[in-house]
Amino acid sequence: MTSDFSLSDYNLDSHHGGADGTPIFSLADGQSVTRETNLTNFHTQSNRFSAALRAKYEDAHKSISNRLTLSYSNQPHSDAEGEVSFSNAIVDTEKYSSTLNRRTLYPRWYGEYYFDLGRNISLSLVPNFHYYHVNSDSRYSSFDTDIKTIARENVFEGSLQAQLNKQFNDRHGLNFNLT
Repeated sequence: MTSDFSLSDYNLDSHHGGADGTPIFSLADGQSVTRETNLTNFHTQSNRFSAALRAKYEDAHKSISNRLTLSYSNQPHSDAEGEVSFSNAIVDTEKYSSTLNRRTLYPRWYGEYYFDLGRNISLSLVPNFHYYHVNSDSRYSSFDTDIKTIARENVFEGSLQAQLNKQFNDRHGLNFNLT
């Protein structure tokens, strides 16, 4: 049996990012309005951690491999401030601010199994299971409006791929696949 273990970590703390923008909106009455956004302040932080463990067993008639990974991401804040204005002076130039706080947990399991069943018959199985959990809080404020979004998400996903092979000779074989 062989096994390995890996760890990775990534940290970001940046005051450079975001973007200015000038989209043009075409209205139903034929008019167009330009919305200009100028970013004046930006700060983001994020941390990502990942760990993986793999174990594999092989002999003359089988190979069994399992891999377990865990990823965690934390973005304690991504903050932006700026000004927003419109070309036809629908409203005066206003300041805006936005914040984002997000945490994500993502454990995964993968298996890869191969069995030589004799008589030129083999079976391959690839099961996997994923779980994804996210907490996200964001806020956007401008024009006397405060929009807050709180999102919680849990996703479970699993699958199994199976393949049964029968080799008759070096040119002919039969495969059955199930996904």
